Amino acid sequence: MNILILNGHGAGDSGALGNGYKEADLTRELADLVVSKLNTYAKVYRYPRERNAYKDIKNGVFTKYLPIAFDKIDYAFEIHFNAFDGNAKGTEIYITKLEKGYSVEQAIVNNIASIGFSNRGVKRSDFLVIKTLKNKGVSSALLETCFIDNANDMKTYQEHKNDIAQAIVNGIVERFGLNGTSKPVEPTLPQPAKKTVVEIAREVINGAWGNGQDRTNRLTNAGYNPSEVQAEVNRQLGAKPTSPSEPTNNSKTLGTYEVIASDLSVRTGPGENYRRKTYNELTADAKKHDYDKDGCINKGTRVTVKEWKNGFARIPSGWVSGDYLKKV
Repeated sequence: MNILILNGHGAGDSGALGNGYKEADLTRELADLVVSKLNTYAKVYRYPRERNAYKDIKNGVFTKYLPIAFDKIDYAFEIHFNAFDGNAKGTEIYITKLEKGYSVEQAIVNNIASIGFSNRGVKRSDFLVIKTLKNKGVSSALLETCFIDNANDMKTYQEHKNDIAQAIVNGIVERFGLNGTSKPVEPTLPQPAKKTVVEIAREVINGAWGNGQDRTNRLTNAGYNPSEVQAEVNRQLGAKPTSPSEPTNNSKTLGTYEVIASDLSVRTGPGENYRRKTYNELTADAKKHDYDKDGCINKGTRVTVKEWKNGFARIPSGWVSGDYLKKV
């Protein structure tokens, strides 16, 4: 049996924040544990740990990084952590509206709840990644492990993370009737050749390499010349090369700017460590330019910058990265 494991968020998107944790870190931690336990029973494929499946679908490169063809996947499981108001608690699993049965998911959520979480059950919602997989004929589910902003939930998670991973594996093994006699298989990870500057610049525009000095450090560590990448970014965006005396998007210039990224996250503060806002938290005007209702403003939207801080711009709805704004 071929099983695909995906970890939510990452690649510049921290996901939910709470109690000193980032969702993107926790999803990878738990996915690592699940893969290590599950590969005794099935052939486990891992969507690249460093990538963000949601972003890749949005940018049309999901298939490029998928380690196995859609028609070869028997089941796909995406791991997330929940967040709300600090009081909500428990574990829940989502399947798409097209999914017929949910005995596997019911077994998983029951197993996790037995560890000490409130059981919020199996629910239906067409979240982008699992919907994309289901549209390709792949049975899939999205786990909201527990609430990252609930102190008790996170205490239980930290004390029982191995048990939670085993609970997930047990649900899959029991319901699919896997016997555990398969030879352990290491998770398959694609090893693409080093990308061109053109490809890296495209990823920078889509937010995969972070912002400011963090982006410079990551590009340098990966063997790329940040200046060359930035020049290519400017070329792709049609921007005029800037000299040291010219203002950039990270200057203190206020006024009207245009969004040049396909989806620009709005955050509660000036940095990637701040939580992304939801659609309902945006101003009425910003909601008109969030077609997917995911808290991201669409390309071409004009916004008014009131303040700059740490390379982020404050607009009426919150804070956005100045790397993806162009002065108009």
